[in-house]
Amino acid sequence: MENKNVPQNQVPCVKRDGRESVYLIEAQYREGYRIFLRFNTGEAGEVDLEEVVHQYQAAEPIRDKGRFAAFYLDAWPTLAWACSFDMAPESLYFMAIGKSLFCSPIKV
Repeated sequence: MENKNVPQNQVPCVKRDGRESVYLIEAQYREGYRIFLRFNTGEAGEVDLEEVVHQYQAAEPIRDKGRFAAFYLDAWPTLAWACSFDMAPESLYFMAIGKSLFCSPIKV
């Protein structure tokens, strides 16, 4: 799917419930703070969240790798943990794929 109106290193968002969005369809724990992710765009990659987990106080409970590995996909779906810490799918997409999202305004 090539769209010449999309700037380089960006991808058009996918519509979901009338809104343009990106979300996770698969997540698999690897080791340490690494997780393999597959997105609704069909793209996949791996993220290392060690820096994120140690940067935010809200993530303190998941600094324990056993608790970190117990993530789940929430209703959005994106990565979430029982301690209420979650990550925006757009941030995960950029970290895993290296592209930012290009979302055009939606006409109502």
